[in-house]
Amino acid sequence: MSDEAQRVRAILAAVVQGVPDAGLVYDYRRWAISHAAFIDLFKTTIDGAACYRGWMVGYVNMPSNQTTVFSTSLNEANQVREHVFKLYGYYGLKDADASEKAAQALAIQVMDALSTSVDLRGFSGQWGQTPAPTIDFFDVRLFGNILCHVIEITQRVRVAVTVTTVS
Repeated sequence: MSDEAQRVRAILAAVVQGVPDAGLVYDYRRWAISHAAFIDLFKTTIDGAACYRGWMVGYVNMPSNQTTVFSTSLNEANQVREHVFKLYGYYGLKDADASEKAAQALAIQVMDALSTSVDLRGFSGQWGQTPAPTIDFFDVRLFGNILCHVIEITQRVRVAVTVTTVS
């Protein structure tokens, strides 16, 4: 993965870590051999209570519709690349506490933090606004014997880069 994509990944993870009570945050997609082992990756303590809560940052793609802004020489060009990331959130379900409302509120807090991140917005410079994040998925899944709200937020990030061609 390109250096700029790695920097964006680190910023995305840092932004989510800055959201109060976001839970554990990983800057890559985690995997486990069983559902129970997977959800244990998100076992944490918030406000003195054990719970399942956390986020992963995953790379989706870089669409081929990159825009060449201008050539700086015969073998260099400035481009704006759009990297697409997905943030996967897990929030332990507790019906008696109306956890769906709390999970929804957390998802919106994460989106607000992404939308207002100066570090994240600084990548595109004068070449275009980084699009606002979107919630693509919000549902419930069973991991082993643990029910969780599952949230997927897509964040596209435009990055201005100089590309050198090899002749």
